Amino acid sequence: MSIPGSQRMIYLAAAVLAAAFIPLLFLHALNGPSLPLFLLCFSLAGAAYLLGILQLRRSPIPQGVLWGAAVLARLVLLGTVLSLSDDVYRYLWDGHLLLQGINPYAQMVSAPILDAFATPLRQLVNHPGMASPYLPAAQAYFWLLEGIAPQQAFTHRTAAMLLDLLTGLVIRYLLLRLRLNPGALIVYLWNPLLMVEFAGSAHVDALMLFLGMAAWAFVFAENKWRRVSAPLLALATLIKGPPMFFGFLWLRRWGFVGVALYLTLIAAALAGFAAGAGWGLGPALDGRGLLGAIRIYARYWQFNPGLLFSQAGSLPGLSAETAALVSRTVALVSRTIAGLLMGIVLAATAIMAWRLDQRETGTPGVQRALLRLSLLPAGTYLLLSPTVHPWYVTFILPLLPFFIPGADDPPHLWRWAVPWVYFSLAVVLSYLAYPPWGDGSVPGWVLWVEYLPLYAGLAWASFSNRPAAAE
Repeated sequence: MSIPGSQRMIYLAAAVLAAAFIPLLFLHALNGPSLPLFLLCFSLAGAAYLLGILQLRRSPIPQGVLWGAAVLARLVLLGTVLSLSDDVYRYLWDGHLLLQGINPYAQMVSAPILDAFATPLRQLVNHPGMASPYLPAAQAYFWLLEGIAPQQAFTHRTAAMLLDLLTGLVIRYLLLRLRLNPGALIVYLWNPLLMVEFAGSAHVDALMLFLGMAAWAFVFAENKWRRVSAPLLALATLIKGPPMFFGFLWLRRWGFVGVALYLTLIAAALAGFAAGAGWGLGPALDGRGLLGAIRIYARYWQFNPGLLFSQAGSLPGLSAETAALVSRTVALVSRTIAGLLMGIVLAATAIMAWRLDQRETGTPGVQRALLRLSLLPAGTYLLLSPTVHPWYVTFILPLLPFFIPGADDPPHLWRWAVPWVYFSLAVVLSYLAYPPWGDGSVPGWVLWVEYLPLYAGLAWASFSNRPAAAE
């Protein structure tokens, strides 16, 4: 079968993407001394990804090629050694406790009272001095997978990969519904960060993305089905909190009943788990209770920060006491400012979305604008967060295919996606924070490489294009 000349580059890109991670199959780990080879393979996959995106304006992308390369690359990563993240061992521990009838929020991992329930993988659980930081819907997911295959990290990796591909199907459905180029799915499906963090590391964010995008599909449905988006978004929020931002865009579509359903489901799930472990809101910050570990995370954790957070406490010439005081002060001020800015953005988002829905809500143009508007709170959240692990960036990736312009869209709309595509490829450099390359903190030059082009790209997009919501 001859390949049309206009499509040869997409076939080349697909072949490179499918093969890029094969050398990693022969490594004992992807981190540590092997990290440079991992970054090289990731860069090769990233180059194929960018080449594929460039073909969008030149010729149609065959769906078989698009999906075939995406699946093959994920299957290769599924065969690599789990090493870039140890979060999955917490998933396994929480699921194990739930199957034993134990509330994972009640005790820290290292509590002697849990010794009778110890497994060989218990010692690999990170942050053993606190109970689980994961929300109730994530716990249900851990319980389900633990029941299917006890203490098997591979099951979590396989499930994350399948959920990732299902998210791709939902995005394709939305692209067709909104009369956009289905080939734009390549912006999501070929992104190597998704492959690494889901098939490679099994992050539960894969379930969050699937539920969040499924909620978008239902919010555009007819009235009798629209409210299905409320329980779906509640479940996504109960995996991790950021999907709640989408609810601010749907206030008019949901109405009082939808909002009440969303909030009631979240409150019921939280209260159900808190009843057996407490809320974790007491004066003792010991990591126990429903919110105990999350409080520690919110107060103390900082990694690969963006706009507002700095390393001022590590300035040369400061005494240990002064450095600690400066760090606490900077963190408090930064978090306060970030919270205020996030609140302002969410309020503005809700107002803009409400005005959009005063138009004909069923038209593809208004629906496209509403979905694109979600990039504003999602992007702001990442920019203001004190902790940006690579898998956190996956939250924004399902939104990017919708910035490939349709026939009646502003021609430069795609420029809003470019900075985030770049950031999704650059953020893996933060793995250099770990030994033997670093001491746990992201090197300063990595922060510059990650964030400076991101900010410049967002400025470029804002000067060349009004926000999509103004369409």
